[in-house]
Amino acid sequence: MGTSESTCGFRIIYVAESSPAEKAGLVSYLDFIISANGIPLSPDQTLSTIINKSLNCKVLLKVYNVLSEDFRTVEVTPSNSWGGEVQASIKNPQNPGNKAESHPRGHLGASVRWENWANCEGIRVLEVTPGSNAQKYGLQAERDYILGTEQISINDYGSLEQVLTSKSKFDLYVYNSATGKVRRIQFENCKSLGCTVGEGLANSIKNASIPSEEKKQEPEPEKIVVTVLQKEPEAKNEKPQENIPPPPPPPVVAKDKSKVPVALHVLPPPSIYDLSMEGLTFQPKVLLSKYIQSY
Repeated sequence: MGTSESTCGFRIIYVAESSPAEKAGLVSYLDFIISANGIPLSPDQTLSTIINKSLNCKVLLKVYNVLSEDFRTVEVTPSNSWGGEVQASIKNPQNPGNKAESHPRGHLGASVRWENWANCEGIRVLEVTPGSNAQKYGLQAERDYILGTEQISINDYGSLEQVLTSKSKFDLYVYNSATGKVRRIQFENCKSLGCTVGEGLANSIKNASIPSEEKKQEPEPEKIVVTVLQKEPEAKNEKPQENIPPPPPPPVVAKDKSKVPVALHVLPPPSIYDLSMEGLTFQPKVLLSKYIQSY
């Protein structure tokens, strides 16, 4: 019992409003306490002793959730000043007659029961008859899972029928897959609910849908706007330049080739000369001479 291979622990049944258990996030009927301050638990007074000796001190609880099938560490601070009752019930199956015991559990603000989470199935509400007690008390078809009462867990129709026939007043703990929360519904004078329920693995709480992440999505962080201020240039002694508009372009006049001057580009003298000697006089002559005319 209480080892890492065990599937047993103290199942959270009732969580009082504004209690240390509620502030720590313990969830009714879905959470099992496996250990406290690293000490594995068994169906005895170990949990009660640790809670009572840790008044106003932090206690680390190892908790298993049957819906997510995950373990997590919960930090809780037992207190006697949160305003709740001093006594709460713990049902111990090893006691003769399987009777509920009274323990000083008010410091935690929750009632627990030793159970095996491998057997926690619950039953699913499939259909709700119009005008029935089920509709009157707000049971929702396809979304609600009946988990149990203060005294027993309900995993089949026989357990539910036993509750309906034995008590005129009772509380049912119901999980809703749309909200992802467990609520407690108080029934009175209900010999029948007027709804169709399903049991077995297909209708187990372990297969219940968890609300989409969109509903649990954290708000977007606030956008930070940064304004960068630039230093103004230092004033100079120079006088500011006046904005003088550029002169207008000259008017366009049609060109008259007869009046436009001709630009001549004369090629440099060639390197070849006439070396003929006339009268014993050296008379070089340019063999080629041409020009380029452009407009």
